[in-house]
Amino acid sequence: MHINKIEVIALYKRYGFEVINTNDEYIIVCTINNGHYYNADIVILNDTSNSEKIFTDYTKTGYACKIRKYTSIKDVSETLFKGFFSVNSSKERLEKSYTKFTSSLVSSFSENSKYSYINSNYFINGETGCLDVVSEITSRLSDSKPTLFLIEAAAGFGKTCTAYELLNNLIKNHNDLLPLFTELSRNRQAKIFRYVLLDEIDNFFPTLSSKLVRLEIKDGKVPVILDGFDELLHTKLDDNDEINETMIETIGELLEGKAKIILTTRRTAMFDGDEFHEWMNSHKDDFNMVRIKIDEPTVDHWLNESRIELLKKNDFSIEKLSNPVLLSFLRSISDLEFLEVATEPNMIVNKYFELMLDREKTRQDLNMSVEEQYSVFTRLAKDMIDLSYTSESREYFISCFLEYEQQLLEEVRSRYAIESKPTKDELANKLASHALLDKSNIDNKGIGFINEFVLGNFCAENIINSTDDYMVEDTRFIAPAVISYIPRSSEQKHTLWSSLAFVLDFIDISEKIKYMISLNNRITDDIQDATIERIIMKDIQFGTEYKLSNSVFINCTFTNSELNCINIHEVSFVDCNFYNSKILNYKGSSSITLLGCNSDNNLEAEIMKYTEVKEESADDKDKDCEIFILSRFWNKGRNTFYKHRHIKGLYSGTSTFSHKDILKGLDRLRKKEFLLQPDKVSFAEFNTAKLSEIKSYMERK
Repeated sequence: MHINKIEVIALYKRYGFEVINTNDEYIIVCTINNGHYYNADIVILNDTSNSEKIFTDYTKTGYACKIRKYTSIKDVSETLFKGFFSVNSSKERLEKSYTKFTSSLVSSFSENSKYSYINSNYFINGETGCLDVVSEITSRLSDSKPTLFLIEAAAGFGKTCTAYELLNNLIKNHNDLLPLFTELSRNRQAKIFRYVLLDEIDNFFPTLSSKLVRLEIKDGKVPVILDGFDELLHTKLDDNDEINETMIETIGELLEGKAKIILTTRRTAMFDGDEFHEWMNSHKDDFNMVRIKIDEPTVDHWLNESRIELLKKNDFSIEKLSNPVLLSFLRSISDLEFLEVATEPNMIVNKYFELMLDREKTRQDLNMSVEEQYSVFTRLAKDMIDLSYTSESREYFISCFLEYEQQLLEEVRSRYAIESKPTKDELANKLASHALLDKSNIDNKGIGFINEFVLGNFCAENIINSTDDYMVEDTRFIAPAVISYIPRSSEQKHTLWSSLAFVLDFIDISEKIKYMISLNNRITDDIQDATIERIIMKDIQFGTEYKLSNSVFINCTFTNSELNCINIHEVSFVDCNFYNSKILNYKGSSSITLLGCNSDNNLEAEIMKYTEVKEESADDKDKDCEIFILSRFWNKGRNTFYKHRHIKGLYSGTSTFSHKDILKGLDRLRKKEFLLQPDKVSFAEFNTAKLSEIKSYMERK
């Protein structure tokens, strides 16, 4: 046995040891002081060396000594890592958190319910996934290059469940790894992401220096799982706060060596913007990027055939069941309870809350009616909306119940026998331990509603009942509210839509149309001067009742839909997909332009008869338009250029060229190969291989 001495010394020094050479060049003594305790590792680098005298001498001076005979430098690294990071006990703690989290999801439905993770369909880097999300990630953990995994999904589509499932897999199947797991929505102590991350490291490994933890992250031994990254985007910052340092730059600092960082987030503009893609392009040689989008769950993933047939038999609208919370509910309840729910499909949400709240009366000996409990949590959701938070300390929730529910708590106390009558504080504690609240977080930094669906339900109650147009200043509460109403009746959905009318004018148009379709199942407003991206539309008619003009659809999917050109003017579709869809009254019309689109009925070929770009030389206006587009990548007077630009950014801010002029110019530039189509279809890419030709075309010196 012979191990490189220099490498051994470097590893021990990384962990804070003082390394002392001995008279034997193949024996080193590594000492460390932990408070009152003095420890010494006597490391033997050669089988022929004798360490007895050294062991005796250091023992006499008060050191707790241990002779170390390693088989390899890897053995040294793993031994130090497992010892200092308390890998076994840390994994036991994480396993308890996983069990607590998963139990909380199903225990409220039935005492015999068992949790099982549902593998929904997903896309990886734009392609349909063939494995499952957890396997896609774990199969890449041994890659020598650092990797950023971005897991995106809509609210309530299983991001946190996926994060916990990945955590569980790492605990059980990767002995050499210790994941750092955190739910970012629980940390409201620091406003700057760098400090949030440092705070999480210090809380997760309180006895270790953050420097050491960061070194092991970069060495790949501590994969980082940051659940709910988008939550931090809604943290309000004071004007004088240090906000120049972006979150992605902080993450980039960790993406060195063999680091693996996993972010779960809602689909957010941050990861589609120019800044993010410029940052990614500047680091494309430094680390890999794996982008995973979890698709909405389907009933087939959750329910057995007999339960699906029973729902169909009762004319239940199966497509409404795209919510994991309700699907888990329907999966976990007894056959008798399922039969009751299935016979009143429009009441499924009411049944969900009725069952959850009714069981709480028995579980906690809570003499509070279903209606009373419901009102308590509706009031709590109002406090969340008013103060813009989704989680807080248990103590804060107790104080809210004591402050806002004094009269109710006193009334509830009167229902108990004298010998078992709880105090108001005890009742508030029962409410803070309610099944609708999430108590599973690892570090006990805060609690909130158990899932986005429940949060959205109570937010929607407040939105509908409010007389204030400014009820929801923080738009992050809108998505959960909408999702919680998708399974409800048309009348209920329309009520929420009407209540959101004012605030919807201030959100992204793509989000507004998505909510419009979710709550109305149709288009209910004129759409003008809009850019709509990544919307999936089924059984929707455009241009029938309302006008659609001067707008662009990018990377959208239309299924069983109709586009009526009578009320459609100057509208373009870029990289869209059409399935069993029709464009009506288009013959001879130039109101619609398709670029890079696909259909299953040769729709684009028919349309292109009337929108086809001529192959002859571009006239002056065409060339001016193309130079304008290229200038968006390479501004005059700049030595550098943008590698990627969002298509929306190419035509915004100009009155000289219409969006149709720009898109046709983009198509011509792609044919010239001056611009390319990157993996991200909403973007165009500057072709550096054609730089000299582009320079000449733009008449740049």
